[in-house]
Amino acid sequence: MRLTEQQREGRFAESWRAVSQYFGSDRNEIIDNIIDRADRAHFYQLEDAGLLESRTESVTLPEGNNGSSNRAWNIHYWRLPKTVTSNPNEVTYRVTSSSPRDDAQQDD
Repeated sequence: MRLTEQQREGRFAESWRAVSQYFGSDRNEIIDNIIDRADRAHFYQLEDAGLLESRTESVTLPEGNNGSSNRAWNIHYWRLPKTVTSNPNEVTYRVTSSSPRDDAQQDD
């Protein structure tokens, strides 16, 4: 079942409310680890719509005391694009096309 435009707009607004609480007026990037599990889908929906960006940084952890070798650790970040950070309270929730995730979701 495809979502109507009004349903997509409502989900966008809901997603934006959930995500925006993680970003303050002085913060445009957050580490993925602080995101509540229940909010994670909202981040992916807004990323698909171009309202969020993500990046991954790989760091090498130093050798441990137990003789383990160095290993890579990936850190995931979420960032508000500059167009959004310039005025995050005036984001337009209008969707012009559905994403694959919209098509897969159905109302309960």
